[in-house]
Amino acid sequence: MASFEDLKGQGNECFKKGEYELALDFYRKALIISPSSHVALSNCSLVFFKLERYQSALEEANKCIAANQGWAKGYARKAAALNALGKHAEAKEVCVTGFAFQEQLHLFVEEWLKASRCLVSPKFQALKQPPWSDVLPEAADLFCDEYCDLLYKISYLRLSDAQSMSHEVMAESVLRAVKIAESVLSEFRYPLTPSLHEWAEAAVIHFESHPTSERGELMSDLLKKTTSLVGWLKNDVHKSLRQVLDPILMLALSAMLVRGNILSQAYTGFLSTEYLGYACVGFFEQGVLSDPKFVAFHMAVLSMILNSYRLRGALDESEVELIRGLCHKLENLLIHLPKDHKNYDFIKQHYEHTVKVFQEICAKVITGFTGSHDPSEALSELELALLKCEEDPDMAMDIAVKYITDIAGKTEASRTSSISRINFIDAENMLYTTGMYTLYSYTANLP
Repeated sequence: MASFEDLKGQGNECFKKGEYELALDFYRKALIISPSSHVALSNCSLVFFKLERYQSALEEANKCIAANQGWAKGYARKAAALNALGKHAEAKEVCVTGFAFQEQLHLFVEEWLKASRCLVSPKFQALKQPPWSDVLPEAADLFCDEYCDLLYKISYLRLSDAQSMSHEVMAESVLRAVKIAESVLSEFRYPLTPSLHEWAEAAVIHFESHPTSERGELMSDLLKKTTSLVGWLKNDVHKSLRQVLDPILMLALSAMLVRGNILSQAYTGFLSTEYLGYACVGFFEQGVLSDPKFVAFHMAVLSMILNSYRLRGALDESEVELIRGLCHKLENLLIHLPKDHKNYDFIKQHYEHTVKVFQEICAKVITGFTGSHDPSEALSELELALLKCEEDPDMAMDIAVKYITDIAGKTEASRTSSISRINFIDAENMLYTTGMYTLYSYTANLP
């Protein structure tokens, strides 16, 4: 007479061949010899699942858990069966129980994600897809109302709207994303790390409000905390859990990227723009967000750092070398940008132009970026207003008012053209970020 191990072994061989009915027959015979074998019960549950007999899979999983409550696979089988039966809330609860088995965490992450998608997806699907990112929406339906709300807040803001993504809104968004990450870690019964919150608090400081004498230390502290968080993510977090944490981290980085773009478009806050760029770039370059789908985001962050050199005045040799290094990185990333990216042609054209512009700056040893959209252009009246703002606010106001009213007075056709609209938005942002709230309110009411 065949032993339990022989029958189980034959069942395993049949399962590997896809002969599920035969495998089930062997496992059932094995259970006659050992009715309380949690391994055989688990195997039966898996076979029923493969045969799409999900109710039977659930029943066998329950028997498995009853036979051995300390065996992780029993809970994993139950979660899979519940998800297949459409009982996603129950499946998620089982996964939360299973998270106690930290060494087998990977068994539960996929089912937890599946259940979360099905529970939250209807809300997210009712929203329009964000026009500027194809990374975040992939993960937007994984989590909870809090995540979707924050995603909507960041992704659907007009990217050039300085009032919508002020420094305060950015800081709040980053800290909210970190709070979501910590709540997920808690649900996964995963040990929290102080490096997550420490990095966030360092990343959202108002860099330029600090004295020049303190800025070097602040930047050094930020880089250390970024390296610490990256190390924790790479070495201490199970790769299956990273499927959950990476999109949340991208949400925080997105808020900083939006803020940096606003400052760039307003031709102001170049030191803060650089600081935000370095708060983000380490995650891409130190191997955390290294998936090809993040390449476009990585390029945007490098571009943000490049743009921080627009209004710095004279460039020294070290700055020229840094710009060349950033351009080289962008060129390499262009090679690795997935060609099936929905915005591939636009991204390629945009960054090829960016690299060309900054390489010309280095080659000609231009002493300072004028702040124009093209370095060959003369300073616009808007930029002059910004540069004179601290020296003579009244003069800056007069020039800015004239600039805006000239645009507003143009014909409908020219005022709604892409170039005029971009300039108009630049003017709004310059006024807002330099504190000219009254005039900003005035421009907001222009036709």
